[in-house]
Amino acid sequence: MDIPRGTKVFSSSAIAIAGVSKAHCWSCLSSLNLKFSRCSSCKRASYCSRNCQAYDWKHGHSQLCEIWKSRSVSDASDSELQTEFEKDEEMLLKIALALSKHNNRLDDNMLEELAKFEAFVTLETHLSELDDKIVSTMKKICKSVKSKLPTSDPQLLLSHLAKFRCNNFSIHDSQMFGGVGEATFPLGALINHSCIPNCSVMYEFGRNPGKIYQVITTLRNINAGEELTDAYVDGMAEKILRRNLLLDRYKFLCECSRCSFDKLNPNSNWMPSGYFRVDELMSRETKHKSLNLDENSVEIWLLKELKKKANLIFGPLLDTSGLISYDISSFSAYVMRNLIFTKTDQETVDDDFEFLKRHDGVVSELSLINLDKVPAKYPFKYPVWNLEVFKILSPKLYEFMDKGDWNAATILAQYVLAIYKIVYPRYHPMVTLQWIMYGKCVWNQSSLSEQGKVAESYVAIKTAKDRAELMHLDGDLVMVGYDDSVSGRPILKPPNLKRRCSPGNVINPELGAKEETPFEKIEIISLRADFRFIITLR
Repeated sequence: MDIPRGTKVFSSSAIAIAGVSKAHCWSCLSSLNLKFSRCSSCKRASYCSRNCQAYDWKHGHSQLCEIWKSRSVSDASDSELQTEFEKDEEMLLKIALALSKHNNRLDDNMLEELAKFEAFVTLETHLSELDDKIVSTMKKICKSVKSKLPTSDPQLLLSHLAKFRCNNFSIHDSQMFGGVGEATFPLGALINHSCIPNCSVMYEFGRNPGKIYQVITTLRNINAGEELTDAYVDGMAEKILRRNLLLDRYKFLCECSRCSFDKLNPNSNWMPSGYFRVDELMSRETKHKSLNLDENSVEIWLLKELKKKANLIFGPLLDTSGLISYDISSFSAYVMRNLIFTKTDQETVDDDFEFLKRHDGVVSELSLINLDKVPAKYPFKYPVWNLEVFKILSPKLYEFMDKGDWNAATILAQYVLAIYKIVYPRYHPMVTLQWIMYGKCVWNQSSLSEQGKVAESYVAIKTAKDRAELMHLDGDLVMVGYDDSVSGRPILKPPNLKRRCSPGNVINPELGAKEETPFEKIEIISLRADFRFIITLR
C-alpha cells in the first residue's frame, strides 16, 4: 500500500534531552522570557518555570549539579553554547538514568516505551572507527558521571555515549533555527539518510516539562516497498561537504540517489533526474576555484540590480530581457514560472511526476546555457544560481529588510525561493518558510491600493499555509509588519486594534475606504500611523 504525501508516519518522545542554549528552557526547550529561573548551584541551566526546573532536577540535573558546581562558572556561562564535554555528560547521565528506571518497570502495556529502549540498544556505536583522542575524551566523560549512576560499568557507559554521539538529533524550532537543544530519539535514528529525503523531521516542544516529540511526515507519495529516509544534513550544502559531514559524524559515505545516480531503489517509480544534477549545476565552473571578488564591484552591481521593479510570480512579467544566468530577476522569474502551479494547472497540482518533469526541464535548460558571455559589470563570473554566489547574495535579504527597502527585499526573497525550489524537495519545510518570507516582503512593499501586490502577498501566504497544514506544521502563519522607525525590527506582539474584513473586501486604515480584493478572508491589524500592517491567515 502506498503512503500519501503529508502522512504523519509516527511521533515519538525523546529518551533524554540536553539543553545547549541560554535562550531556551533546558527542560521543555521553549523560549525563555524575562522571568526565567537559573540553577543557583551550577549556574548553567535555565528554565522557563519552576515546574520545568523541578522536572529536570528529578530527571538528572541534581546529579549534574554535583559535578558542575565544582568547576569554574566561566567555562559554561560565558559561552553561547554549553561546552561539548558538559553536553555529553548531561546526555550520558540522563540516558543511563532513563534506561535503569525503565528496565525495572517496563511491561507490555508500555509498547512505545519498550520500542524506544529496544531501538536504542540496537543502535551502532562505531567505537572501532573513532580516533583514539576522541575515545580518550569519551572515557573521561564516563569517569566524571559514573559515581552518580546506578551502574558503574565503564564499558556500558562508553557504549551509551558512543551511540548517542552518532545518533543524536539537533533540535530546531518551527522556523528551522537550530541550536535549541539536543535529544535522543532511537526510533527516529533508525531512519536512514538521503540528500533527497522523502520524509521531513519536525519537533513539538514547549508544552510540558521534559516532553519533546519528533514527528516524521512524508514529503511526497511513497511507493510500497520504498525505504523511508530523512536528511541528516542540509541539502543546500555542496556534495563534498555533505559527504564529509556524514562521514565524520555518522561514519558512512553517502551513496544516496542524489550523490550516486546508480543507487536508485528499484521499488521506486520516483525518478527525480533533475535532483541528481543539482550539485553539478550549482557548482558548475567553480570547482576548486576561488571567486576572487571585488566587494565594491559586487555592491555597485547589486544595488543596480535591486533598483529594478520586482516581478510578481502570479502577475504579468516585467522586464526579463537580461541574461538568465547573470540577472537575478530574470532567473527567478524563469524558475518560478516553470515550477509554480497556477489555477490553470489544477488538474496537475497534486501530481508529483508533473512537478518532477518541470523540475528536470529547468535543471536541464540551466545546465545547457552557455556561460561564456559574462556581462562586463557582472562581478562574479559565475551564474546567479551558483552555490558560492548564492552564499553571498542570500544574506543580503535580511540587510535590505532591516533597511526597509522592500522592493530589493522582494527581489532577493523571490531569488532565494527560486533556489530553494531547485534544491529542496517540493514540500520541504524550508520552501514553506521562504514562501512566508516572500509574502512578507511583497506585503510590506505594497500599499493597499496596489491590487496585484496585495493579491501576490495573499497567494504566497496562502501557499505556505496550505503546505503547513498538509505537513502538520503547528502554529499560525503570520506575516509580521516592520516598524521603519526602529531599524526594521519585527513586531512580535500586535496591539488590540483590529478591523475585521468581510470576504472580498479589505479596509484600508490609511484611506478609511473599502477596496475590492480577491481575498477569501483576511484580517488587517493597524498598528499605528508610523507602522506597517500585520496580515494573518487563520
